[in-house]
Amino acid sequence: MAGSDGSTSRARMIASTAKLVARQGLAGTGFARVIQESGAPRGSIYHHFPGGKAELAEEAVRFVGQRTEATIRSLPAESAADTMADFVDLWRSVVLRGDGSGCAVAGSVLDVDSADERSAALLDVAHDIFSSWSAALAERFASAGLSEEAAAALATSALASMEGALILSRAAGGPGPLEVVGDQLAVLARAAS
Repeated sequence: MAGSDGSTSRARMIASTAKLVARQGLAGTGFARVIQESGAPRGSIYHHFPGGKAELAEEAVRFVGQRTEATIRSLPAESAADTMADFVDLWRSVVLRGDGSGCAVAGSVLDVDSADERSAALLDVAHDIFSSWSAALAERFASAGLSEEAAAALATSALASMEGALILSRAAGGPGPLEVVGDQLAVLARAAS
């Protein structure tokens, strides 16, 4: 049973870190806040994450990456326009939650000190995650009838646009920028079909 509690504590710390990084970036996410948010025992961070904050951040980003990739892969692919609308809805839900959250993957990348080897490894993790999201979305567009080349280009454009739209929407305090970008992506998806 102790292993189960330890696994649960570890999972709660990862999920809490992901939420905190999405809200306040990596630099603004400290161990004390992770403990407070997760309800994990005080000494458990270094027990579960001997690599410290960098290891915890990597696990949190991977957690978000895997969940988001699975969601993208589950999008219906009846048409490129419908797939794009569903993809934009994923990002809209982040903005409409109203808790100031952005993307935990982007939130971790912006704060990475590339001179620190362990922290810089997070850039590789983020790159792999963004690549997997783009590939998953490209697969959905290809399933909807686009050529592989057109699907890949549209997926990269959509992902980059939505990441930027999250930042602009956060600064604006509402979904306005995301709605504008979503409308433009819909035009691109219809044109690519």
